[in-house]
Amino acid sequence: MSDCDKLSDLALVVSPVGHWQRMIFTERCSFPCRSKRQPGERARDAATNTPCSTSLALALLFTSLPTWAQNLEQTGMTELLIIYHSKTGGSRQMAEAAAAAAQEEAPAVLKRADQAGPDDLLRADGYIFCAPENLAAIAGVMKDFYDRCYYPVLGRIEGRPYAQMICAGSDGENAARQTARIATGWRLKEVQPPLIICTHAQSPEEILARKTIPDEQLALCRNIGKALAAGLVMGIF
Repeated sequence: MSDCDKLSDLALVVSPVGHWQRMIFTERCSFPCRSKRQPGERARDAATNTPCSTSLALALLFTSLPTWAQNLEQTGMTELLIIYHSKTGGSRQMAEAAAAAAQEEAPAVLKRADQAGPDDLLRADGYIFCAPENLAAIAGVMKDFYDRCYYPVLGRIEGRPYAQMICAGSDGENAARQTARIATGWRLKEVQPPLIICTHAQSPEEILARKTIPDEQLALCRNIGKALAAGLVMGIF
């Protein structure tokens, strides 16, 4: 199989976040291969036997990234910006996990929403937005960030890739929809469906308590940070 075959196959074989370690690989190389399926058949997740999604396909190119990452350090061309707000620690842990993984592939800046502004958005090449859902809506401090930055960067960041992560008690969907609408207004390009991590906090005491996100869920955040940064390096987005 040629390198071109490997790359063209790449978009067909990545399973949804959380499953991309359970893949069907060939014995011939470390990349998924057409030889294990019939012509026209998409690769399937080994755990669910469902067709794999194409989101974040670039994550499987890690074996080739050191050279690209070295070139990036020399040119300083790409930056991933991770904006977050957190009151009880959940979103902060998610954002920090994504940032730590992203920094293995490209320069990544982690910034609190109350300290970020339009210049940060203009300087970056891609974004991860991370915040809790409060009362079925974006947390107020994160909404303030969007309010302050929306018009100053409108029409100036179109086409840049983004992903979002939500820390919620039991839902998170409405906060994700609100962020997606803002990103649509900016004409950003969503490269990964929203990652929503639910803490299942329901009582006032549980909601206000400090949060600890399990490592298996933080791994999903690391996957997003690493893959988005890698895609920026490779110029895929």
